Amino acid sequence: MSGVPVGYRAVGLAWLPPSADALLALAADPPDPRAVARDPATLAHVLRFVRPTADPDHFALTPALLTQPSLCDTAATLLDRAGTVSAPEPDQVDRIAAAAAAVAAELALRCECCAPAAAFAAAKLAPLGWYAVRAVEPRLASACLDDPADPVEAQRRRWGLPAAAITRRLAARWRLPPWLSFTVGFLRLEVGDAAAVGAPDGLFRIVQFAVAAAEATIGQLGLTGDGVLDRGGPLAADALALAESAVARQSPHHVQVRDVPAWVIARLLRTTAQARRATGAVWLAESEARVDRLADELTRLRADFQSRVRDSRLEGLAEFAAGASHEINNPLAVIRGHAQLLLAREDDPDRRRQLEAIVRQTRRVHDLLHGTLQFARPPRPAPLPVRATDWIADVVADHEPDAAAKGVSLECDELCHGAVWGKFDPAQASQALGQLIRNAVEAAPPGGWVRVSARWRGGAVVVAVEDSGPGPAEADLDHLFNPFFSGREAGRGRGLGLTIAWRLAQVNGGDVRYAPANGGPTRFVLELPASPLVGGRKSA
Repeated sequence: MSGVPVGYRAVGLAWLPPSADALLALAADPPDPRAVARDPATLAHVLRFVRPTADPDHFALTPALLTQPSLCDTAATLLDRAGTVSAPEPDQVDRIAAAAAAVAAELALRCECCAPAAAFAAAKLAPLGWYAVRAVEPRLASACLDDPADPVEAQRRRWGLPAAAITRRLAARWRLPPWLSFTVGFLRLEVGDAAAVGAPDGLFRIVQFAVAAAEATIGQLGLTGDGVLDRGGPLAADALALAESAVARQSPHHVQVRDVPAWVIARLLRTTAQARRATGAVWLAESEARVDRLADELTRLRADFQSRVRDSRLEGLAEFAAGASHEINNPLAVIRGHAQLLLAREDDPDRRRQLEAIVRQTRRVHDLLHGTLQFARPPRPAPLPVRATDWIADVVADHEPDAAAKGVSLECDELCHGAVWGKFDPAQASQALGQLIRNAVEAAPPGGWVRVSARWRGGAVVVAVEDSGPGPAEADLDHLFNPFFSGREAGRGRGLGLTIAWRLAQVNGGDVRYAPANGGPTRFVLELPASPLVGGRKSA
């Protein structure tokens, strides 16, 4: 291996040996992101093995991200192969990288063009080729720093490959995230050319200015091309000012943990990984439970939102219907009155048939307006204590003849157990329930069935009306409660049944909704307030 240039040997590295304190920070509970970010080797390890692959627009080095057990496991395995834990003494490369990382994070924060943590990481790893040569042959890395020649030419002469070429090869072999590989590997290119090969435009621009400013302030490593800062305008000026400030704040020494055997750290990393897998199952169960709760809450909020939208729309329609019914009813009464007067005086049979048709149609319009007014301006309810089972049984009995005439079975499947009492206007509630039953009977085919059941739930009497019909079409669901909407053929029904049922339930403090069971029958639910007694049940 002695005849192989150091640059090519650096490309064959399995990893950059992290410092002991960074590995201990990775194994800490919780992990210390700042200590991990401070060490480029551990930072590269995290970006290499973290899953899912870091996204430059949302990347953040958080304790939660660092608790992935695989990070400790892979570090322990690579540590076994390397056999040592040693970090080089900080030199000019580290000072430039630290300053560039601080500048990049600040510029990203100001420009809002990428995540500050991603800009920090890319600038910190910009000298990846330098780090690799230093890990293989520290003496040759130092010799290149002291060479007065052009940095890139000095690297090519002493190492066989320039730092940028080593960086690109290592990034590809280690499978670093593409946004990181294309940024740190092509810092000498123009922004447009780098973007063409795959570097994120905003991130690349920030990191290039930050590294160039750090090099201009501390010393040249040849990481960026000539004239970068000259073409940068205000952003370059900001980068230079930030670099000078970052250099002024740099601590001259960072105390590191030393003299820790590699096998000790490897064992600690494996123990940490095992513990995190064990606790990860608990975290996973808690996370899944939270997702379930969020899904349930979202479903509830969506249903509540849709109910509020429906109610608001129907309230507006009710106001319009009330005004329109009033305006139509007066001239209609005049037409009907004159037609009846003419009919009383007319002897001609043909004219009498014509006048009778006018009276008949005006009566039909009057009935329609009466139904509309029931929806728009129902009478003020007179709530009374009502025994739920008796009330439901009476309404069902009233509609049994209509069901029998159509060949539909109408039955009470299961009513509230015990003496459950509601408090509502019995006449209006009976009409609301009757509309639902009539709607179900009309929807069920001959030989089909309609089932009424009830229960007490959460301070309400809940009555379900199910039928064996096909149910409303998906496209009709948003219009079920609209006045004059009917899913049946034109001319069959006025389309006011569900609308009136909803309105009468609403004025009594309840609700009507379509609530089909999964894979079950068509179902509409009527809710009415229970009597304010214990459990809605009348005491003996």
